[in-house]
Amino acid sequence: MATQIQTNTANVIDSTLLAEAQLSYANEPRDAILDIAHNFSSMNEAGGHTVTVPILNNLTVTATSDGALAAAQNFTITNVALTIDKFLSGRYSQTWRSAIFQNQKLGMYAIVEFLKAIDKAIATELHALYASAGLGVDASSTQLIDDTDIRNMRLKMRKAKHYGGIFSFVHHDNEDAMLGTTKYENAETMGSTEAVRNGFIKRVRGIDFFTTHLAATSTGSSQQLFGAITSNPLDAPLAWMAKPIEDGNPHVILNLPEKGARIREFWTQAGTRDLIVDLNFGVKSIRPGLLGVFESKPAA
Repeated sequence: MATQIQTNTANVIDSTLLAEAQLSYANEPRDAILDIAHNFSSMNEAGGHTVTVPILNNLTVTATSDGALAAAQNFTITNVALTIDKFLSGRYSQTWRSAIFQNQKLGMYAIVEFLKAIDKAIATELHALYASAGLGVDASSTQLIDDTDIRNMRLKMRKAKHYGGIFSFVHHDNEDAMLGTTKYENAETMGSTEAVRNGFIKRVRGIDFFTTHLAATSTGSSQQLFGAITSNPLDAPLAWMAKPIEDGNPHVILNLPEKGARIREFWTQAGTRDLIVDLNFGVKSIRPGLLGVFESKPAA
C-alpha cells in the first residue's frame, strides 16, 4: 500500500477547478484521472517493460512500454481504468465533485498518492534503464540528474525564504534542455545550471515530484514525462513567480504568451490560497495540458 501522507483535512482541492482544467472530461472523472496519470507517465522506454504501481487500498496500476528507447515511444498505462472504476465504486460513485472529494482527506490521497506513486516508479525505472545502457549523468548528458542533486535542491528549497510552494518552470527550446529554477523572494535559484539542466522538482502541497526532461540532441526535439513534444511547440519561455500585492498576499503571475494558459485562485477553509494552473500548450500529445496544483501562504 502506498505510504500515507499526513495532511490537514481542511486543505481540499476544489474538484470543479480540476474538472475545468481537464476540459475534455469535465463530466467524466475516470477519464480525467486517466489523462492526469498518462501525462505523468509518458516517457521514452525500452519496449515491453512493465511497471506496477501501488496506490490506494492496495490497488495497483500496471504500465507497459510499447516501443524502443531510440524510437521515442511512449510509456503506456494499460489497466488504470479498472483501478479507477474500483476506487469510484460505492459511495464515491456520484458526481465529479463528490466522487473524489466527498471525504477531504481521502481526496488528497486520491490525487497526490496516485501521481506520487507513478512518478516514483517511473523515475526508478528510468534510472535503471539508463544505468544498464551505460548512459551517465553529467553536465553534458541529457539524462536524469542524480539523487545528490535532488537532495541538494530539496534542502535549498526548505532553507530558502520565500512565500510558499511557488514553483517556476522555464523552458527555452533548443537550449540544451535547460529546465527549472525556483523563484524565491530573494531571487535565489534552485541549484546550478548543471543540476537543473535535465530535471526539476515540482512542489505539490509540500510533496516533491521529480520529473525529467529528455532531449534528443540529434534532432533538437524534446521528450517529457508529460508526453512527446517535437519541433518547438514550447519556443516561448514559460515562467511564473510570486510577488507581493497591496493586500499583503502573494499573487502568481503566469508568463505564457499565446499558449492559452488560465489561472484559477481560491481560498481553502484553512485560509491558504491555492492556485490551479492549467497550461494548455496546444500540443495534442500532452492533451489536455499539464495540471499544476500549488499552495502559497500569505506574506509575513
